[in-house]
Amino acid sequence: EHSPVVSPKLFAHLSLSGREETSEHLDPVKALVRSENGDTVVNVIPTADKKKQGPKYLIKTFKEMHPEYSSFNYKHIKNQQITKELLRLEMKLMVKGYKFGILYAKENQRSEDEFFQNVEPGEDFSEFLDFIGNKIPLKGWKGYAAGLDVTQDRTGTHALYQKFSDFEIIFHVSTLLPHDPGDIQQVARKRHIGNDIVMILFQEKGNHPLFDPSIIRSYFTHVIIVIRKDHEESQIQGVTVYRVAITLKEGVEMTTPGLPDPPLFQKGEQFQKWLY
Repeated sequence: EHSPVVSPKLFAHLSLSGREETSEHLDPVKALVRSENGDTVVNVIPTADKKKQGPKYLIKTFKEMHPEYSSFNYKHIKNQQITKELLRLEMKLMVKGYKFGILYAKENQRSEDEFFQNVEPGEDFSEFLDFIGNKIPLKGWKGYAAGLDVTQDRTGTHALYQKFSDFEIIFHVSTLLPHDPGDIQQVARKRHIGNDIVMILFQEKGNHPLFDPSIIRSYFTHVIIVIRKDHEESQIQGVTVYRVAITLKEGVEMTTPGLPDPPLFQKGEQFQKWLY
């Protein structure tokens, strides 16, 4: 049960949604405090007196336990429609799915336009796609779709999907998105991949010039992971081995897990966990 409380003096609102746990032993009420400094989850211990466990006393106890919020005036929201809207907002803010772009580069290709023009995946790329996710039909899809059309196949007939922990992942794969022979830039494909913060650039077997991240013209892409199958190492180790490089947009810091030295991964669960 939620007891929304707002303060018009802090940010637009300071909203406090108390959700009682099992109240047999007066367990703490979880309070979500939203302010201009971010979201904070705090505990509020209700009084043992059942007559003093309503919103009025909840606010009083909250201010006593968290004096940093005591200078604001609060009001209990009784309008159920507003309560539902606050809950709906909280649900939207919960991250349940992630989307990543996958762009495909053939031998000797140098430009973004060439990458986006590729239609058929090569042998190495097909193997990588089978490894990283599951190909799903989009029409009628009920799970996380990352902006792809699930009714009329307007964004392709299939997508690459993976479930990792409690999260759903959709990969916007360039060769699975619709290809327009008359469009040099393939705007329909860029509309999805160019809006992904993280992009994987997969290089097919053969000669490739040193990758220049500046050729990727995207305001939103901050991280580019360049992956190719290392055929020499794969032959030595007897399993598929991928060579990985990472380039970051200026101002973006490298996060963990970092790359091993040398930056090689055997195809398997460890590499999947590193990617996800």
